[in-house]
Amino acid sequence: MSEKIYMGNAKEVSFPNGGKKIDVMFKLDGLNQIWKDHGFTTEQGKKMIKLTVTRLKEPDKYNNTHTCYVDTFKPDPNYKSNLDSGGETF
Repeated sequence: MSEKIYMGNAKEVSFPNGGKKIDVMFKLDGLNQIWKDHGFTTEQGKKMIKLTVTRLKEPDKYNNTHTCYVDTFKPDPNYKSNLDSGGETF
């Protein structure tokens, strides 16, 4: 497994009515290189980077409750699953 590329942190915020939201802040420094290394282009021509947000075991000293990092997974283009071939899945 490759080393994680951390992009930033997030904080869960509660509303008085019981609702919740997660505010995410991530760094833009080096974003062009990260996109070149780990990004992709959709069929519609949009440049994308997949990010993963995970909950921290406990809030950090800034009360951040989540962390955000780049999903660097690249599927094997030669792999064909049963779903791709129309075969049985059980």
